[in-house]
Amino acid sequence: MSAIKYDVWFLRRNQVFRAVPFEVVTEWVQQAKVLPEDKIKSVEEENWLALKDHPQFSIYLTSEAEEASQTEENSPTQAEPDVGLDFGWKRRHTDEDDDVDMIPLIDISLVLLIFFMMTTTVAAISKIQVPQMQNAGKIDSTPDIIRLDIDWVGKQAVYGVGLGNSVPDADNGEINDPIVLLQKLDAILATRTSPAKIRIAAHAEVPYEKVDKIIAELQKRIDQGVRIANFTVQVSDRP
Repeated sequence: MSAIKYDVWFLRRNQVFRAVPFEVVTEWVQQAKVLPEDKIKSVEEENWLALKDHPQFSIYLTSEAEEASQTEENSPTQAEPDVGLDFGWKRRHTDEDDDVDMIPLIDISLVLLIFFMMTTTVAAISKIQVPQMQNAGKIDSTPDIIRLDIDWVGKQAVYGVGLGNSVPDADNGEINDPIVLLQKLDAILATRTSPAKIRIAAHAEVPYEKVDKIIAELQKRIDQGVRIANFTVQVSDRP
């Protein structure tokens, strides 16, 4: 199959189609779309030649084309037209053109995955809920302050009662029941002649519900008129 392309000049319409493939021109000739009087030349040539006189295409002329040429009125000789049509040949539309680009979707999915992983990690770090600021304050280490210890041993709360920064004695340490802790606190408060200050020292791993229960009991005693000046909460990291 010839790779040469041709310019075709339709004299009746005074139109020129440029760079037409050889096989397309032969198909036009066989279908009598191009008449023997129409002119043709290769894209490299400058001179036009009648189709019937062109050695490459005259053999493709059919009887229908000859008859159409005979019935066609003789048109006057015209100069080569100033305008022409570029015969653009494009590849056929294939299924590959309909493929969806998945790269942006993958990028968005990775960003969302990292976001949810980070937020989940931050949420898992917090083990206890920090008490409300109304019960927080500067740590008072005076010797007469009552300290309520809440440790977390083997996933269980262990309570103790001490004064200042001193270690609870044997009777007031290693308490497993918060009710017993409050009973010992009431016994100490009964000996005080002035309102007492209380500090809750809770281990960082103690669930906030344990701390909140002690806070509620202290607030209840204050409402009942028990001589408690104030209480604060301290979160400690001691082993």
